[in-house]
Amino acid sequence: MRYALPRYGVLLVSGALAGCPDDTTPVDTDGTETTTSPGSSDSSGPSTTAESSSGVDPDTSGPDPASSSSESSATTTTEPSSSESSSDSSSEDSSEDSSSSTDESSSSDSSSTTGDPICGDDVIDPGEDCDGEDLGGADCVSEDFVGGVLTCANDCTFDVSACISAECGNGMLEGDEACDGDDLGGQDCGSLGEGDGTLACADDCTFDIAACNAQCELGASELEFESLGDFVGQGDAWQSFTADTTGEIVQVDFYWNVGGTNDEFTINIYAGEGTGGALLHSEGFPGQGMGNWVGFDTNVLSTSVPISAGSVYTVQGVDTFGWQTASGAIPGASSNIGADQHKNIRVSVQPCE
Repeated sequence: MRYALPRYGVLLVSGALAGCPDDTTPVDTDGTETTTSPGSSDSSGPSTTAESSSGVDPDTSGPDPASSSSESSATTTTEPSSSESSSDSSSEDSSEDSSSSTDESSSSDSSSTTGDPICGDDVIDPGEDCDGEDLGGADCVSEDFVGGVLTCANDCTFDVSACISAECGNGMLEGDEACDGDDLGGQDCGSLGEGDGTLACADDCTFDIAACNAQCELGASELEFESLGDFVGQGDAWQSFTADTTGEIVQVDFYWNVGGTNDEFTINIYAGEGTGGALLHSEGFPGQGMGNWVGFDTNVLSTSVPISAGSVYTVQGVDTFGWQTASGAIPGASSNIGADQHKNIRVSVQPCE
């Protein structure tokens, strides 16, 4: 019987040699041999020729074809997936946004704490007079007004439009007025150190001490003012004069006309020109009787009236039908009957010595 063992055995050795993937020369489907570089899938690398070194039993020492095939696979580098890259990018952006937001918030908080004052927050900041309802304890009086309602404007400054200003001449003592009309604030000549007499209030709401008389020794009575002219009329009127002497008026005499004297009349003395000033003295006297007297009478005041040199005073006659009016103007004097006329009058004073 004849066996073809040698041929079969060659085939087995060849199969064993072909069992190592790294040493195997691949064969394309068309039967063409392809050489492969060890550990690489690149077909352009150097080729390797498998060598048969020994007859090894393929059943005991040859590597598993499947395992060898797996080990021969080329090493693959894994690239990050697009989703992972996008996630990382979003995370970084979010971190940057958060950091930016935190920085902006911190900057905003710092600005609101240390920045410019805020008008309208009801808190008085440096440079503001007030803020909303907060006036800092101020009112119209503290702002040099006499009353009213102080408010705060939109620009945080005081709104004084509802405050009341002092008005000289309204008869009310207000603001920094010393007096106003008859309101002397409880003062008199004595309290001002001006002696006795009558304190008055001037038109500018300051004290008029012209009728006050500081303590002095009075001398003998002397003529202070006299006006006597040609007769042109008669009747009630007032006559002013400027005092040359500081002292006290003690006597006022009228010149009567024989055709019209009265049974009784009144003498008023005012501070200033005319009858709008302070009334310093008022006193009634008996008349001379109708048609029984021509010339000056004698009217001694029951209370003397202090005067000051340089000040103007006015004497008024009431119910003086026969008091003569004369022609001509008197320097430093005036009358309500006209610039070129005057009343015939004589004023005597006791001067301070």
